[in-house]
Amino acid sequence: MGKTIFFLMLFGLLTACAHQKKATGGIDPVVQNAVPLGLIGNVNEASDSVTIEQATLTGDLLQLDISYAGGCQKHEFSLIGSAAISKSLPPRRAIKLIHHNVGDKCKKRIHEKLYFNVEAFAYTKEKGSTIFLDLDGYRNSIEYIKQ
Repeated sequence: MGKTIFFLMLFGLLTACAHQKKATGGIDPVVQNAVPLGLIGNVNEASDSVTIEQATLTGDLLQLDISYAGGCQKHEFSLIGSAAISKSLPPRRAIKLIHHNVGDKCKKRIHEKLYFNVEAFAYTKEKGSTIFLDLDGYRNSIEYIKQ
């Protein structure tokens, strides 16, 4: 009986320490998970309906606050940028969030944050190069300065 209590206490202590280490690791969940890359491709690709409520760019990381109908299956998203760049100053590039609802027929309104690395959309690979990203379905252009 004494050994059982000892092992239970030891197990509880080890799991508590492991949980505490995990909770206080200080690693940003965005950095911890693999952030998908925005890719150059066909911005005319078909997409299921999605509402882009907010777009926030921090460095090379674009955060999209979105909503869509679903709730029964995990949906897939990708961010595509046009190969064409306008000749304006600063230059502009069209980008589009592609949403695949994977046949989800549910109608619940889902709110989600998506993150994409937008390095592929830079005007040049040099630090400080500036381009405006025109996100299809979003009201404002996004100024991207290469980090």
